[in-house]
Amino acid sequence: MIDTNKLKSNLFLLVGIIVGSLIIAGILYYVATYEERSLHKAKGLLQEYKTAKALEIIERIKLQQKKKNPEIDFLLFYTYLKSNEFAKAESLLEHLEPFQESQREEFLEMIAKLNFHEENKLMIKMLDQAHQLHLSSDYFINVSKKKESIVAESLVLEEGIQYHEEDTEELTKLNNYLIKRYIEVAQIEHGNKDYHRAVKYLEKARERSIKQKGSPYESDIYLNLGLVHRAQKKYEQAWQYIQLSSKLGNEKAKDLIKHMQNNY
Repeated sequence: MIDTNKLKSNLFLLVGIIVGSLIIAGILYYVATYEERSLHKAKGLLQEYKTAKALEIIERIKLQQKKKNPEIDFLLFYTYLKSNEFAKAESLLEHLEPFQESQREEFLEMIAKLNFHEENKLMIKMLDQAHQLHLSSDYFINVSKKKESIVAESLVLEEGIQYHEEDTEELTKLNNYLIKRYIEVAQIEHGNKDYHRAVKYLEKARERSIKQKGSPYESDIYLNLGLVHRAQKKYEQAWQYIQLSSKLGNEKAKDLIKHMQNNY
């Protein structure tokens, strides 16, 4: 005869084991997917421009992180920048992996923000870690155009030159653009009668042209050096520079020599 009490007892025990197993499985699943769910929530908050709440979640995930997760590190870096926490972002940058193609949109957004806030040091560091994005010389030139000073502008262009050191075409384009900008700044300084600064930038242009073994602006460099020295009444040096510019085919220099010969 079947012992119904014992059967009921075993059945309750089995049900208890199944329910307990399901509860444990649910807890384990919850723990295992906590990071993924939290990241998803944080990304949603960022899209809703709720940056502070997103940052709170990501920082909490980072604190509970048992092993390095490049996605979390990047998202935290990105959120720091969106929150204008530039110092925190910079301290985290050295721990990031190089920026990936899948992060291009966020990267471009971050560079634009840093450019706007004149956070040049951090921006240059980021550009240095972006080789896998294959940024063009035009990109560096466009970023440099948004700078407020030639010093900051040249920093971006110099980074672009290093970035493209193995690409002759892109390298030449960046070098020539920087030479052109140095000449333009020198002309402004000449107009302001700050001859020392004018010569300084023309010498920078000349050094870069020599390093590149010539540029389309070489004759312009020497013409402007001649004009600045003439303004300083250093006529012998002025004459030498203008002659050199003329020999390089500069038409303005040739006309100036004719004018000088007819009047002196």
